[in-house]
Amino acid sequence: MKYKIQTEGAFGWGDLKYSEDGETYQVDLFDTKEQADEELKNILSEFGEDGDNYRIVTEDVLEDFNIYTE
Repeated sequence: MKYKIQTEGAFGWGDLKYSEDGETYQVDLFDTKEQADEELKNILSEFGEDGDNYRIVTEDVLEDFNIYTE
């Protein structure tokens, strides 16, 4: 089982994703919960945020909305 990071928005939880071409986004999956936690710590440190609006879940948890669509 893999893990991913979700962020909370007005309509629920959305998966954090990445794009190599700026157009196609893929869910950022981690092999262990510890790896996901380390990435989340890096994100929080980089943007000076607290972790209240983020959570780590297994890859089978569906997102409530896609934050990468217009």
